[in-house]
Amino acid sequence: MGDCINSILSQSYENYEVIVVDNFSNDDSANYIKEKFSTVNLIINDSNVGFAQGNNIGYRYSRGKYVLFLNPDVRLDSECLYELVKVAENDYDIGICAPKMLLLNDPDLINSLGIYLCRNGRTGQWGDGKKDDGKFNKIREVFAVNGAAMFCRRRMLEQVGLFDEDLFLYYEDIDLSWRARLCAWKCVLVPNSRIYHMRNATLKKYPEIGETAKYYNQRNRILVLLKNSSFTQLFVNFPFILKYDLLMVAKSIFYLFKYRRYPIEIRARFDAMLQLYKVAQKRYKDNKNIIGPRSLMRKWVMK
Repeated sequence: MGDCINSILSQSYENYEVIVVDNFSNDDSANYIKEKFSTVNLIINDSNVGFAQGNNIGYRYSRGKYVLFLNPDVRLDSECLYELVKVAENDYDIGICAPKMLLLNDPDLINSLGIYLCRNGRTGQWGDGKKDDGKFNKIREVFAVNGAAMFCRRRMLEQVGLFDEDLFLYYEDIDLSWRARLCAWKCVLVPNSRIYHMRNATLKKYPEIGETAKYYNQRNRILVLLKNSSFTQLFVNFPFILKYDLLMVAKSIFYLFKYRRYPIEIRARFDAMLQLYKVAQKRYKDNKNIIGPRSLMRKWVMK
């Protein structure tokens, strides 16, 4: 956490505020920030409200024209904010920017250049594991932006809404990017803005939450697909979606009988179905802001 804040305070761009949301941590992070970073606006939650709501709470305390949502396991290059603001100011149709995300432990390798969507509803990181050899230095549109470092225009957030707090954890960045695109906002990669990310740092530090993370990942994939896809897109991609879900259910049954492991994948799908009415309500609400048909998003779906 300290290294992350120090990298923020070392930015060449000076017109910003720093807000830290402590999501009911148990490692004395809040006291450390109070002692070491007196200029930081620290918000302490009474419980772990999840990634989505934690970010939303921080946003409501912010005042800037732009908001950069960050995970604590990232480090910013000193020109990071300057480059993001420069690109956003040159195109007012840009709603979300993705910095070039490199691996902290191996900065010559890429972690994410934005997110792509597969036909079965799973997602992947553009450029993941590839060498940063100059081939990815062009500003271009991407489908979605990784939530570990998500630079958002406040006017976009006011129109499309914040992170979906029902998701709690995982796919909330996909959902927000998708909604922004449906409202005709661009999501772009800004390669001259660099961030270094310790991938899966939380899972490595707290391996006991791995099963919880897997549950939300499996459940939220379904919720975000149902919430944002056009019905045509769902119909066309249904064989790919069904194939993946059947494989996950089979895996869950296998692990249940062989290792007596709780059937996470089955529970995730059951719980997703219980939220169908709420998903329908959200689709209806989002329809008021959508510009053009949902089916226009099919160009972003990978084979």
